[in-house]
Amino acid sequence: MVAGITYEISGEGPPIFLFPALLAPSQWNPVLDRLADKFTVIRLGGPHLGMVAVLEDRGGDQSSIRALRGMLHDAQVLSTDRLLEVGCGSGVISRWLARENVCATPVTAIDLNPFLLRESEALAKAEGLGDVVEFKTGNAEALPFPDNTFDAVLSVTLIEECDADRALNEMVRVLKPGGRAMIKVRACDMNGLWNLPVEADIKAKAEAPV
Repeated sequence: MVAGITYEISGEGPPIFLFPALLAPSQWNPVLDRLADKFTVIRLGGPHLGMVAVLEDRGGDQSSIRALRGMLHDAQVLSTDRLLEVGCGSGVISRWLARENVCATPVTAIDLNPFLLRESEALAKAEGLGDVVEFKTGNAEALPFPDNTFDAVLSVTLIEECDADRALNEMVRVLKPGGRAMIKVRACDMNGLWNLPVEADIKAKAEAPV
């Protein structure tokens, strides 16, 4: 690590620096292997680059924290509750839960992306939270836990990325009787542009439904 930026080196030849890409491992890893045949491949990571930086900024935003506090309050989450975060990304929310003693520790956090899981574990250890947040590989549509395991389940901007019915059924399955599920969903159907002085035909394209 240098100045908060992690790096991994493989291969031999002229150096190529690769920033984190928003690709699945099945898309990304074969490219790395092929590049390493001819180049010195230097893969960059850490909390300041790519999607990790986006997730860290979004999860640490005060408006996001206020919304999260409201969800936890409405769900009456107790400091003794065992909580699962589904789709933890960089782990920014799970780390906050552990720091604030919102629920019992360790907080259990799962994600399907091995790159994000590796980064989330590194961030937790750097903050001294490696023992109070437990990161696992897991698919929201087939959670790797027995029935009736958790008192509360939290999912933030995940179910719009997968089969929502399956994910919700799985969250209910792993909850104990009387358990609470807290779901926050990103509004994918909202226009992404506002108040731009553009020509009418461009404006029509920008405002077309996604």
